Amino acid sequence: MTNHSCPEEEALRHWGMKRFLIPAFAAVAIVAAGGYTPGDPVDAVRSRSYYRTSSGAIEYCVDGNRFELGSKPVPADAASFVVVDESYAKDRNVMFFRSVPHPEVDVESFHIDRGVPKDRYHVYRDDNGAFIAFDDVDIPSFENVWEEDYRGPWALDVNRYYFRYHPIDVDRATFRKLNTEFYADKHGIYTFMQGDSFRCMSNKVQESSVVNDAYVRVADTLYFVYRIGRLELRTHPVRDVSSLRVVSRSTVCVDGVVLVDNEPFAAQEADAATIEQPKEFVPFLHRDRNHVCYRQGILDGVVPSTFRRSGDGWKDGNGNHYDRFGKRLWPVLVRLLRRRAPSTDPMILLLTRMEYRGRLPCGPDPTSITDGYGREGP
Repeated sequence: MTNHSCPEEEALRHWGMKRFLIPAFAAVAIVAAGGYTPGDPVDAVRSRSYYRTSSGAIEYCVDGNRFELGSKPVPADAASFVVVDESYAKDRNVMFFRSVPHPEVDVESFHIDRGVPKDRYHVYRDDNGAFIAFDDVDIPSFENVWEEDYRGPWALDVNRYYFRYHPIDVDRATFRKLNTEFYADKHGIYTFMQGDSFRCMSNKVQESSVVNDAYVRVADTLYFVYRIGRLELRTHPVRDVSSLRVVSRSTVCVDGVVLVDNEPFAAQEADAATIEQPKEFVPFLHRDRNHVCYRQGILDGVVPSTFRRSGDGWKDGNGNHYDRFGKRLWPVLVRLLRRRAPSTDPMILLLTRMEYRGRLPCGPDPTSITDGYGREGP
């Protein structure tokens, strides 16, 4: 009996065997390397990175993962060595940052205060592995704030705010973070622009309000900072504030218009009154009462009310299947995914690229199949 399976499906089965063998060989290599850690933790409560070897020497090994990250000797007096924090330690003579001694630090007064390394003379910080001292601050009151801010670090003392340990010219008493993009004090609304320049974009503080995690409204204008490619401060007029509705972090509706990244939705058919982005949707997918949209384009033939998760992808009531980003799948890919092959499998990714370029070597005649953007197959 002739076997009509595709070469790609045969390759997929061979790849499954490789995925089993690779972890097995890795486990053997770990045992041969003598395990992960170089010894016993010096102080497991304060740090998982300082270890005492069988000879009594001190080594620094990040998270004890010697197999992947290696370890470095710490030139310390082992008898007086104590751990201060995850990456800080000292002996009777010197302070260590990771494995490097820093004799310029006052070892007697060195401590960690609310996450900040300090001694009686300086505040210190880790700048991508470089240990840097700052002395033009009020040392006792200096502390980090807004540690979740992806630009960080932010800090303050009794006198002022600091961004990346440089003072910011704002009112210390009223300065506050509005959302991930905007800040305010009694004088104005601020944001970061090109080169991390801190810019006051409006002084209408009393007429401002936070819309969500990315937008603010100031008087009759919506503001949004677009940071993909060329950085832009985007604005959009607001006529009726009561019509403002949040759909997601980047999508809002106002005055009957759908805005994505503060620009009108490309598909004008999108309904501002009903458009939504359910929690299970990826960022580029939207749905209203009549359409499902991918990258602001309408997906043809989709029934919005039945569009739902199916494994790693999507399907609707018409039997159409889509990948996790909303791109329509051809039947050969659907067959493979139904066999529970993960969507990250190299063979799946290869076939997806071939399908997109019209080079799929097997499966049914694709001439009557569209690719999810309305384009006909090859």
